[in-house]
Amino acid sequence: MRSSHIWAVILTLALACGSALSLISIQRNSSELADPTNFASDKYDVWEQTSLLPDGLVFADSLQDEIVTLFQVNERSDLNVCHAYALPMTLPDGWSAQSWRGGWLLGFPAALEEWEENPEEMVSKWHPRADGAIRLERRPEGMYHSRFRGASSDAVMTETTWLSASTEISASPLASEWLSAWQSMKSGKQDLVACQMARWGTPHGGLPDSSLLSVWNGTWSSWKWQSGEVLEIWGWSDSTGYDSNGVGEVHRDGLYRWEGNRKPGSWTAFDRMLHDAKPTTLLWDAVEWTSDQTRLGQVKANQRVAWIVKGDQAHREASYVQISEVLEADQNELTEPLGYVRNHRLKKDMAIVWDSPFVKATHDNIAVWQLELDGDQRPRVWEVDVYRNGKFQVALANEVAFHVVDVLGREVRGYPIVPSSGVSSAAVVDYDRNRKYRILIGSGDGDLLNYREEGARTPGWDFKPQAGRVIVQIHHLRVGNRDYLYAGQDDGSIRLLKRSGADRFDTPVSVPSEQVPCFRLSQSIASSTVLYSDEQGWIQERTFGTNEAVGMSRMTRGISVSMEDRDSDGIEEVVVQTVDGEEVWNARNERISP
Repeated sequence: MRSSHIWAVILTLALACGSALSLISIQRNSSELADPTNFASDKYDVWEQTSLLPDGLVFADSLQDEIVTLFQVNERSDLNVCHAYALPMTLPDGWSAQSWRGGWLLGFPAALEEWEENPEEMVSKWHPRADGAIRLERRPEGMYHSRFRGASSDAVMTETTWLSASTEISASPLASEWLSAWQSMKSGKQDLVACQMARWGTPHGGLPDSSLLSVWNGTWSSWKWQSGEVLEIWGWSDSTGYDSNGVGEVHRDGLYRWEGNRKPGSWTAFDRMLHDAKPTTLLWDAVEWTSDQTRLGQVKANQRVAWIVKGDQAHREASYVQISEVLEADQNELTEPLGYVRNHRLKKDMAIVWDSPFVKATHDNIAVWQLELDGDQRPRVWEVDVYRNGKFQVALANEVAFHVVDVLGREVRGYPIVPSSGVSSAAVVDYDRNRKYRILIGSGDGDLLNYREEGARTPGWDFKPQAGRVIVQIHHLRVGNRDYLYAGQDDGSIRLLKRSGADRFDTPVSVPSEQVPCFRLSQSIASSTVLYSDEQGWIQERTFGTNEAVGMSRMTRGISVSMEDRDSDGIEEVVVQTVDGEEVWNARNERISP
């Protein structure tokens, strides 16, 4: 009998016999442990090491950090194979285990029979790391894409793309006017919802027009508005050799086209903004932007593009880091603002950026003020008006302290607040929308502190810490005429508090501490729900009252979930971020995008 069949029988017996389960699950079949990525064929076009294991694949508690590698065939999921160094406790339905070079191959019997060892291009682009999850994919257009999602929640998110050998990269940089228009509109002007631009071939490898084959310089962009209107722009050179990266109807400013039978309604204002834009120094070769994420890319050697990913979703999803050389890009210049705060003197918005160890306020790329912070974590920021007089300040918090800074960069009296045990979480709450803020700070010793105005303690605050637990998430919920402070703790438990800090409602729901939850509120807190991604990556929606799985529960997998009104109809959609992109679901839990 073949050894693979013997071990399949042993595994079957192990699953049926709980008493022998733990002994078998930790066995390895040889002292020689080989790395499967040194052997796997390019037949497998997705390689992944991840903590999100297939349903039914379970290891013993002592082996939860076991390295599992997934080899996937995009066109034949039945040929997918997993590798582990230890034998799992249970396998998905229909799977078998086969011994291999000191470890185990796992999958359907036919997939194990067709396991192929013929290392080629994939192994040359595989750079594993021990501190997170990595994914390498060969895409149909001949490009390779790699990303690393680190275990640390405060790391920079970066990715790497290898362009296909046939991709031509333009010698011309991106048009500075394009970048200026994008920088202006992404702050919310003209309802822009997505933008892409690069100085190599279009995403589908196409050209704008056959008549421009000899003059197109390789730069392109695509713009999408909330209305659904889409505009595509190409830079090109005319017959006189004039390089153009602008936009217009096939004249010296370039070429554009639009989807549908009419020009986008946004065109006139966009055209004016584009041509009034001041040229800026460009430090990147590509932009991919949506309302919650920005990817900025630089071309490196061998047609490799290093991406730095910024934004709210990027921060929540932790880090994607390929290899150390990716960080050759100037991160200070590629940093997405932490947020925008009104400057009542300039009557303009200031961008608040993180240039470790400094927080800087800038306007038109000119520094207004900067503040040096202790600590390494990327801070969170809020706009506040502490004195309720229309003069705005910046509130910001990191793992060390909570600051409130005025328009000149000076700390407001009473700040910073520096808990001796550090800051585990923070929030600015305006219960009645009257600018009578409450500053809530979770501390490293498990306490929840409450301050007001110039850093004074809020009287009547009556919060009682729970031994051994630290608050890592703070959110304000208004249900009916009652306020609830959502305090998520580091063991996953949730406390729903009154304004006074006392417990208001007991809930059995548990949310992974690293997840940022979102909520669908009902007529009562008991029937209201919390949404999050669980340890297996399933989106869960649970009622606060009974922990009942409702709505979006297990309808899709994702890294994170949020609630946003994407179509401006006053009803929020569920937005799920996955490793492959974004999904949007309506209030009836029907997938509407992509």
